[in-house]
Amino acid sequence: PFYLALLTGLPLGVGILAGLYPAVVLSSFLPITALKANVSREKGAMFRKTLVTLQFTLSIILLIGTGVAIEQLHMLQRSDTGFTRENVIMIPVMRTPVADKFEALRTEFRRNTSVLSVTAMEEILGSKHQVGNFIFEGMPESKPFPRMNIRHDFLKTFEIPLAAGRDYSEDIATDDSLALLVNEAFVRQMGWGTNEAAVGKKFGTRPNRTIIGIVKDFNFASRHQPIRPLVMDLSLNASAFEIFMKYMAVRITGDNVQETLAHLKQQWEAQIPGWPFEYFFLDSNLEKLYHAENKMSKITIIFSGLSMLVACLGLFGLSTFTAEQRKKEMSIRKVMGSSNLQIFLLFSKRFFSLILLANVLAFPLAWFLLKQWLAGFAYQVNIDFSLFVLAGLAAAAIAFVTICYQAWRAAHSNPAEVLKNE
Repeated sequence: PFYLALLTGLPLGVGILAGLYPAVVLSSFLPITALKANVSREKGAMFRKTLVTLQFTLSIILLIGTGVAIEQLHMLQRSDTGFTRENVIMIPVMRTPVADKFEALRTEFRRNTSVLSVTAMEEILGSKHQVGNFIFEGMPESKPFPRMNIRHDFLKTFEIPLAAGRDYSEDIATDDSLALLVNEAFVRQMGWGTNEAAVGKKFGTRPNRTIIGIVKDFNFASRHQPIRPLVMDLSLNASAFEIFMKYMAVRITGDNVQETLAHLKQQWEAQIPGWPFEYFFLDSNLEKLYHAENKMSKITIIFSGLSMLVACLGLFGLSTFTAEQRKKEMSIRKVMGSSNLQIFLLFSKRFFSLILLANVLAFPLAWFLLKQWLAGFAYQVNIDFSLFVLAGLAAAAIAFVTICYQAWRAAHSNPAEVLKNE
């Protein structure tokens, strides 16, 4: 929020200052002094150039920031999370009588050929998790770890691969009380060496409770955070389902989606009459996690445009003032043999030096601000220097279009008319 306020507030402040300056200067003129035309034309020239340079500096920073924000948002939304999130239907089951009907409902769901897998879980995968106290082999006492209670086919539904060991099996009745799954980050934190070495490690206070499988790391929480140790606990008891299980997850093929949803709804209403069938798609839900970044990218686009517009207005005013101030000089140069192109380039050169200075100031400032902003993400895009080059070229191109009219007028003015009036 601080950097967003800084990037949006500075252009607005500079724009207001740029508007106030000519108003204050004009209102301070004494009529008799203005009529005598003895006002120093150089007075305030440096201040005007400083304002224009500062406006373009901020505009270039915003252009670069917009590009990086869009790239960061795209990376957060599209990069690999380690699990399948497409074509996964999430059905809220908290405070519903699903606990006693889960297996029957799961069986009926799977009768549809478009349904690939069905499971249940404690939280929305990729969004959040709960915490539970566990004690493992080599620990003096229990401590809290990120935890997710799950049902059978959790790994299958989200296509999460095993790194070592085995998954929970419906053929082994003791898995819900004597077995546990953990991820690779858990193995690293415990210092157990290889994944294979971690399989069989003891947990709890009973000697026959062991870790049966190590799961490949995946982003079980937002990608704002790094992957941390995770315990996946199988909970088959109906009373545990009512307490811990908040969602059913159904992975489908993606074909005949509406027909598949109609089948799920029909089976839900048959098994649990009187309870509405509600659902959402996992990938759409996870995109909401990055609402702040999406909003920021849109805001920076808008303010980049506004900032550039204010900068162009300031540059146009400065070029108009300069054209009027130097018209006698330009006319004398034309009389002395300077071509229209030479006059055009001479007039434009001063303004492009301001744009060059704006780039020199903007690049390190943009780099610093963006590094500070990206530090809040566990996963960051690399700041591409080509964005800096493109923003600088865009600013130069816009500046060229802005001053082109005044430069053309200066180059094509009639020196006889100008000198006669002077």
